[in-house]
Amino acid sequence: EIYARIDDDQGRANTIEGLGDVYRAQSRYTDAEESYTRAQEMYARIGDDLGRVNTILGLGHVYRAQCRHTEAEESYTRVQEIYVRLGDTLGQANTLRCLGHLHPKQARGTEAVPFYSKARDLYSQIGNSRGENLAST
Repeated sequence: EIYARIDDDQGRANTIEGLGDVYRAQSRYTDAEESYTRAQEMYARIGDDLGRVNTILGLGHVYRAQCRHTEAEESYTRVQEIYVRLGDTLGQANTLRCLGHLHPKQARGTEAVPFYSKARDLYSQIGNSRGENLAST
């Protein structure tokens, strides 16, 4: 409300995204989905790609928690495309791990291997040994 009064769309979007994070942590997935969607629209309007990617990623996590695997995969794929465009190697690696996590839950475990392998390679490129280890397990 304060951000609306002072016409601070960035602040409003950040706050609504934060609410989405809180709702997701509380397993209030409908509220989280609504918050992330609203924030994503605001970020798109003001041209904040990182804000958009964070809300789409949040939606992917919500969908995954609800076993809405197709929607989760679509969200993670959109996130991956944005990270590639932005040249964010860490974001790409993290998102590939998210995609890998989806496949065992869908009884397609062998399809997870390429995601983890590519994530491990990207973590290695940026010297992130913790990420490499996570992508190996």
